[in-house]
Amino acid sequence: MMELMGILNTCLEKNCEVWTIKDGYRLKHNLQSQILAIGLGLISEVERTLISQRTKEALAKAKADGKKLGRPKGSKYTPFSKQINELLKSGKTKKEITALLGISKTTLYRMSRA
Repeated sequence: MMELMGILNTCLEKNCEVWTIKDGYRLKHNLQSQILAIGLGLISEVERTLISQRTKEALAKAKADGKKLGRPKGSKYTPFSKQINELLKSGKTKKEITALLGISKTTLYRMSRA
């Protein structure tokens, strides 16, 4: 809120008009514009706080329900690691392995090192 007011004040001191894109408000160097800017700033700050609060509550509920949060460990290609190494030992070429398993060359190289 204070940052918004500082930016707005700097613009208005330089005789700039600030237009809000969504609603088309024109903020000039007068009392009405300052009141409007304060009101819009307060509303947006309250909305950000409410969104954050709802997100934290939803995450806490999901965690309480036993849902695992965050990014899953490993890769969907991890099961291919053993299969890739077996195919390489059997003499298959890397091009044949990528076609057979439907994976990219990058995935093949990464999984063959694992």
